[in-house]
Amino acid sequence: MKNKEEYLKFLTTKLNAYQFALMTPNIYYNPKHVDYYMAYKIGDYEECWDYLSKNLDDLKLSKTPKEFKISAKNNVKNKDLLYSYYAE
Repeated sequence: MKNKEEYLKFLTTKLNAYQFALMTPNIYYNPKHVDYYMAYKIGDYEECWDYLSKNLDDLKLSKTPKEFKISAKNNVKNKDLLYSYYAE
């Protein structure tokens, strides 16, 4: 994957809309997943997918850190819109 847009489009082929909606609050912003955050920031999207694929279990509302619960619930509420933006 050459860029962020390709990566996000790729994710729509691997994740469902619910998982996609929880990716930002549960993985990207979660200090537990700093390795994902760093790989994303430097544009290493292959590493991002490798990391994310090993942590798919964290893409559940029950695994959302308390400080991101409201954001995560809003993302889930709007999941189809978020997902369709990147899906073909």
